[in-house]
Amino acid sequence: MPFKTDFQWWQERAELLKGTQDQVSRIQERTHRVYEPGPWAIMKLSLLGYYVQVYTNILGKTGTTNYVDLFAGPGVNRVRGTQQLIMGSPLLAEYAPERNRFTNLVLCEKDNDNAEALRTILPRAIVINKDVNAEGLTDLVDFLKSHAGHSLVFADPEGLELHFDTLTTVLGVTYSDVLINYQPTSVNRVLGQGAQNPAMEEPLTKFFGTPQWKDGGDGDQLLTLYCAQIGKFRDNVVQVKVQGTRLFHYYIILATRKVKRGDAEQEKWVKSFVRVKERVEKVNAQTARTFLEIVTGNQAFFEIGEQS
Repeated sequence: MPFKTDFQWWQERAELLKGTQDQVSRIQERTHRVYEPGPWAIMKLSLLGYYVQVYTNILGKTGTTNYVDLFAGPGVNRVRGTQQLIMGSPLLAEYAPERNRFTNLVLCEKDNDNAEALRTILPRAIVINKDVNAEGLTDLVDFLKSHAGHSLVFADPEGLELHFDTLTTVLGVTYSDVLINYQPTSVNRVLGQGAQNPAMEEPLTKFFGTPQWKDGGDGDQLLTLYCAQIGKFRDNVVQVKVQGTRLFHYYIILATRKVKRGDAEQEKWVKSFVRVKERVEKVNAQTARTFLEIVTGNQAFFEIGEQS
């Protein structure tokens, strides 16, 4: 594989997010629906786009593949504080694959307007317009059971909306790997509320799948507990720290099955995640945002190391 500097690697990621020419803006004009994340989402979506490409290149040739998005949103993002439109996770699942696209796109979105937007821009997708922690989970399980294959599950809740029982149910019915956005600031916020209101303990227990969070620790320290819980269902659990602006940060967790000896495809897939960890962890979201402005033609300054 040709050597790529960090600049070249991030350039490819940014080009993928903004699409070709006016691709994303044309898609957005069909629905007028956007989700507005902060600039740190650039790195999260860059990671997702990269792994969608690697995943479909390696496993897309082995049979049925499902992309499962547990919190899909409207499909298009506008970076907060800018007019820059970029692909959301559902569009990345459709357009990022280089050779083998997913057999099925399964998008869970309980907001009615967002769900309708997804049906408009991705007519081939299966859109489950229900709460994935409730009746939507039943529909999702039924679909996965009737479309056996390998699945890439992406869980990107705004806070603690993903119940651990929901996650384990999905992992139990499909041969799958999962990417999870873990936000320590969301954990800390609910921990603070729980100190004043015991009723707030329930969301934490549902999120971690155990009351062991009560043993102490902040959101970063409790990441160890969360990964240990996931480790009961998947052999390999790796996290990448994504640094946002100021003190804000989050983690993208990849959980996969144990790599069997001789399983070259699965080994390549897992190694790809570890290999890119260094690139992601040495830049912050403000730098990534500035770089995106350069790629789109805006005047800005970008500086990053050139290590491989």
